[in-house]
Amino acid sequence: MFACRPGEAEKPEIKHGDVSIAYDIAGNSDTAIVFVHGWCINKTYWQSQADYFKKRFTVVAPDLGGHGKSGHNRKSWTVNDYAGDIVSVINNLGLNKIILAGHSMGGDII
Repeated sequence: MFACRPGEAEKPEIKHGDVSIAYDIAGNSDTAIVFVHGWCINKTYWQSQADYFKKRFTVVAPDLGGHGKSGHNRKSWTVNDYAGDIVSVINNLGLNKIILAGHSMGGDII
């Protein structure tokens, strides 16, 4: 699993509407790579990439709503809803310089 950034005791809670968004974060750079998984998988899909890139970038891997450890309490499950999950992560973490990487459905979301 990823670790919190140095100096952070706990990761901030992130929600998109009523849905809690679980995520992992590692690295400490002004440029972040946000890894977006595809359908029926979760943030752990990106572990190898995160381990490699966290040396040079901040890496963030969220679980989309309804996947992994994120909330399942949503009535709508569109690509736009998932995109809102990612926007919530970006905004709540205050990310400015961002590289988005998506796999399968994650590509449509980004």
